[in-house]
Amino acid sequence: ILLLTTTVHPWYLLWVAPFLAIYTSPAWLYLCLSIGLSYHSAYLAMPGEPWEDVVWVKVLEYTPFFVLAISGAIREHRNGARAFLGLHSSP
Repeated sequence: ILLLTTTVHPWYLLWVAPFLAIYTSPAWLYLCLSIGLSYHSAYLAMPGEPWEDVVWVKVLEYTPFFVLAISGAIREHRNGARAFLGLHSSP
């Protein structure tokens, strides 16, 4: 639900950070660290004018997150299927 909102403020991800100590996720760790880039748009705005999101900042924040999330999901799915079938990969 968090990723479906139109705005993700950095403090929205504060509740995710404690769970990263229990369940490590490269995707969520990256997003928690890179979400601060969203403040760059505020620095580009002229004083007194509303600021708009900069597209390249959003691409830099979310593209690696989704790549890491999708690749992690595929990896977990493959490992889960191997475990279900009794096929264990060597370390």
